[in-house]
Amino acid sequence: KSVARASVVVQASSSRSHNDSEGDGVCFKRYRRNVGLCVVNSSGLVFAAQRSDSGCNSWQMPQGGIDDGEDVEAAALRELAEETSMTSARVVGSLDRWLTYDFPTSVKAKLHGGWEQYEGQAQKWLLVHFHGSDDEVDLDTEHKEFKEWCWMPLEELPGAVVAFKRPVYEQVAAEFVPRIKELQRTGALSAHVAAPVARGDA
Repeated sequence: KSVARASVVVQASSSRSHNDSEGDGVCFKRYRRNVGLCVVNSSGLVFAAQRSDSGCNSWQMPQGGIDDGEDVEAAALRELAEETSMTSARVVGSLDRWLTYDFPTSVKAKLHGGWEQYEGQAQKWLLVHFHGSDDEVDLDTEHKEFKEWCWMPLEELPGAVVAFKRPVYEQVAAEFVPRIKELQRTGALSAHVAAPVARGDA
């Protein structure tokens, strides 16, 4: 749908399940465990979408909760399929720490179903290579999350996301942009490359 250029760096921490009450100084009793997905295509652009429950024109990357005992990478690929129908995907990198954001008062006032106990979300961000065709993307899922989508340079996303998520997106972009450029340089983002990519700690 859209056009643009490359994005992002940062390398794997563990993809173990996280049941601990704290990690990286984050209290998971106050912050809901969540996984963020920076999905990059073979042209070095990242997937961005507009939420179906929002009237604003902001864009964001896919994200979703991590179930108790669930592996972070498994949660990421599950959420990606549930929100976008993408399955031709592989994890090629990750942030080595949790990033958090707080819910604004206006957002928190609308929360229910247990969400009201949280001050915000703690996110483990993964860099995911989508090596399929755009025809694979289908937003008309069982629980529709998004209404529009496009590919864009990761550098542009911090300025397009809602304000309370912007600091997180700035950190993700700062770390993943160099990584994407390196993956492009080595040919690891070729549409035909689906083999595992070496991932070291940042």
